Amino acid sequence: MSQALKIIDELEVALKTGSVDRHNTILKSVSSLFLSGREYISDEVTSVFDDIIVRLVDHVESRARVELSMDLAPIAKAPNHVIQRLAADDDITVAGPVLAQSPQLTDQNLVDIATSKGQSHLSKIAERRTISPTVTDVLVDRGNAEVVTKVAVNTGARLSKTGMSMMVMRASGDNALTQAMSRRADITPVLFKRLLNYATEEARARMLAAAGPADREPSTACSPNSPTKPAARLFQRKKLQLRSVWCTRSARTPNTPVPRSCSLPTAIALPNWWPRCRS
Repeated sequence: MSQALKIIDELEVALKTGSVDRHNTILKSVSSLFLSGREYISDEVTSVFDDIIVRLVDHVESRARVELSMDLAPIAKAPNHVIQRLAADDDITVAGPVLAQSPQLTDQNLVDIATSKGQSHLSKIAERRTISPTVTDVLVDRGNAEVVTKVAVNTGARLSKTGMSMMVMRASGDNALTQAMSRRADITPVLFKRLLNYATEEARARMLAAAGPADREPSTACSPNSPTKPAARLFQRKKLQLRSVWCTRSARTPNTPVPRSCSLPTAIALPNWWPRCRS
């Protein structure tokens, strides 16, 4: 604690008379002192470090802020005001590590940044290990194609009903987003069918071909009562939905039942390992 108080005294003088290099040196000393003892220091001492570092951040070079952001981003008990200041930095190389990793940022912090910053900031938020529906709603509403595709492939990103519907609509004509959405375990059959309606022929083919090894189950997986083959049952249901959409479109007759003789065209035929269930 005495060393921290000494640094505070040096800080007061340095901010008035010191050069940027001097500010960089002090920041490095303070952050190193915090990082070395972060597992043992109290919340009160962390607050002291918070006050010191947040005062220094605006007086150092960008490269020093980048280094600080990378050091503090993964730490659960990092100085809170410093984390918020770094996350709001206009320089994405500074804000990025904190936006993507810091557990200190609340949903409201993330929403505030997502509604006020550019696409690069939204893209980093979309990389977080977990994202609540409150945050993904903003990302889906404001994000560009890159951002919403990142949200779609992020298994830790939870979507509200509204967010999910918006993602499906945005997937129209976007093969990458269509494929990403088709792989989400939380997409409902109704929205999956809508996704198929919006999809290009190329996207439909990729949706079938993209099923991974975990889904390559034997034909016994087709039983609706099988408790051990949920992935195969899911993809079988999607295959039937795809067949329905394709055959209905091919007939070009509204409200006409799909004939059982109708089959998928060769271009989007099922792989050899696909469960061969009766359709």
